[in-house]
Amino acid sequence: MTPKFPGARGSWYAGHPPEYTEFREVFSEERTARLLAHQPWDCAIDLLPNASPPRGRVYPLSLPESKAMEEYIETALAAGHIQPSTSPAGFFFVGKKDGGLRPCIDYRGLNAITVPYPYPLPLVPAALEQLRGGEDFF
Repeated sequence: MTPKFPGARGSWYAGHPPEYTEFREVFSEERTARLLAHQPWDCAIDLLPNASPPRGRVYPLSLPESKAMEEYIETALAAGHIQPSTSPAGFFFVGKKDGGLRPCIDYRGLNAITVPYPYPLPLVPAALEQLRGGEDFF
């Protein structure tokens, strides 16, 4: 691949403006492969009382999709992105522009039995106004 920007070299630099060079660590494969430690403010999905997760539809997968699913699950489990579950959720793939596969799960059944969040989201302009003048956001 030929770099699109002057002075760009290596795989990360190709296709990125020079101004982004100082942020290359943020976009590194290593950094995106791990999750942050759990915090007190982590979110939870609360279900309605006496509700149980709905049975998901079983989607037919081709042989390449089945292999991709096994690889995805092994990789995501090892990275800690997912954890073993006995909840019956349907899993399928959607094709990407580059020919790859994007894993998908239909959460409409789960959404139907989730306790609604009772607080309105702030308007974007109001939220941005509160950040004005800030120095560090993380």
